[in-house]
Amino acid sequence: MGSFKGSIGNEACAPCPVNTYCLAQSLMLVVCVRNSSRLTEGGQTVQDCPCRPGFFTEDSVSRTCPACPVGTFNALFDQTNCTACPAGTVNTQQAADDAAACITCGANAAALAGSSDATACACNLGFSGEPGDTCIACAAGKFRSNASEYIFVNCPADTYNAQLSVASIESCLACPANTSTTNRIRSGSQLDCVCQPGYRTVTDDASARQCAQCGAGRFQPNHNATACSDCATGTYSASLAAVSTTTCIQCAAGSFTTAVASRACELCAANTWQDLWSIDALGQPCQRCPSNSSSVVRGAFNVSSCMCERGFWLADNSFAPGGLEEADAYGCVLCDAGNFCPGNGTSLTCPLNTW
Repeated sequence: MGSFKGSIGNEACAPCPVNTYCLAQSLMLVVCVRNSSRLTEGGQTVQDCPCRPGFFTEDSVSRTCPACPVGTFNALFDQTNCTACPAGTVNTQQAADDAAACITCGANAAALAGSSDATACACNLGFSGEPGDTCIACAAGKFRSNASEYIFVNCPADTYNAQLSVASIESCLACPANTSTTNRIRSGSQLDCVCQPGYRTVTDDASARQCAQCGAGRFQPNHNATACSDCATGTYSASLAAVSTTTCIQCAAGSFTTAVASRACELCAANTWQDLWSIDALGQPCQRCPSNSSSVVRGAFNVSSCMCERGFWLADNSFAPGGLEEADAYGCVLCDAGNFCPGNGTSLTCPLNTW
């Protein structure tokens, strides 16, 4: 075994050359089966022809050597199985005989061990791109946490994220108190969190904003405002952080405020009254009662609250609204001789036998 002689003669048997084997009393060479080989002379049986690198021994008796499938390699002779390419690599060729056939995935991508297609290289979380393509880092304000989806997701409204390549929504931080992102497409900085309506920006440094509440008598309907708006004269508001002009309530009749941004209205004092027919009556001080009259009523808005003093009577009560000049027509005049005036606006005749 291991030699042959194919002609009649007395010469010696010749050893079987490489890649062949010879049974006993062989007349001719037997070539090693496909995908197997023998590197030295003198092979005796088919078992002396081991499967080559890139192939594996499926049946050692009949010596069948199928190719290593894609995603695997075999660098040695006579192996019963092939080695899977390591994680993070891909091999698209059959019969690979070296680990170099396992091509490393591109930057920021990975593949399972034994991967056989370029699309097995999927972008790592925090990066976006179709499998097998270039992987792009998630920009600030975005993240990618779903391995089965290949696109970025924006951080939710009222959150921000200043980092790159973020792989979790937990990295989207809540905006500080009294700020919001105004539903921007993405928020990649805490500065994207601007002061909400009802607040004004008091500082705006390189990293964050600080917001002050609009006080009573003020409001702000807009985001990222630097000042609050004032309620007009004649109106007031006790609300804090108001967002609309509707917070400004008109002073009730008999009260007023001459200042903007008032938190309350002031009642007309005693001995005054409010002419509701005059322009901006609620934003002006109340008028004094006409001459020779007074009032103990607070919050009066009718000149009739002003009563003639004792010794005077109401000679003309045909008051015409519209201003102080007409109020003067509300005439409290001296009592006539022969009469007495008790101070309620009437003039009474002296009784019989008096003067």
